[in-house]
Amino acid sequence: MSNQEYLTEENYRKGQNTLKLIATVILIVSIIAGVLLITLGIIEKSTGSNNASAISFSDVEDRANADFETATSQMLEESRQQAEDMERKFDSSVEATRREFDADVAAINRNFGSTVMIMVGVFILIAGAMLSGFLFLIAHRREVTAFGVQQMMPIAKEATEKITPTVAKAAGTVAKTVTEGITRGTKNDKAKK
Repeated sequence: MSNQEYLTEENYRKGQNTLKLIATVILIVSIIAGVLLITLGIIEKSTGSNNASAISFSDVEDRANADFETATSQMLEESRQQAEDMERKFDSSVEATRREFDADVAAINRNFGSTVMIMVGVFILIAGAMLSGFLFLIAHRREVTAFGVQQMMPIAKEATEKITPTVAKAAGTVAKTVTEGITRGTKNDKAKK
């Protein structure tokens, strides 16, 4: 078996550099992927919204009902030929409205897809930054711990300075009491002999 040391400064630096490299790669990849997804989502949202008109299903139904009422009243007043013409107009109007409605549904679906892309892009950015920050923190754990200790040293020193007289007084009292007890015990032993 070899007598290899694992806890060396060289191994520490290698591990630290590896963690820094991984954290940097994760950060760069997440920024590129997140920005790309957000950009694609915004582009798709802006191109998809130009074709959409603000029409709802109730508007389609109202328009169809209005056209139908107009067509039926004219059918009663005009001849059968005119009624067939109006029916064709009604059918074409309904078909045009249906096409508009289908286009609006497609635009809503495009907007939904682009919103999902934007949300996934933001998630990737945030998750990548958090993971990268966590790995950087692990890589610099020694420095962070040293900083924390440096911040606590003046407080610990001050506490030690303030508690020393109290502890010394208590230790002196205990030592005096023990000494008196030993002296009495020795005198008692001599007196018994």
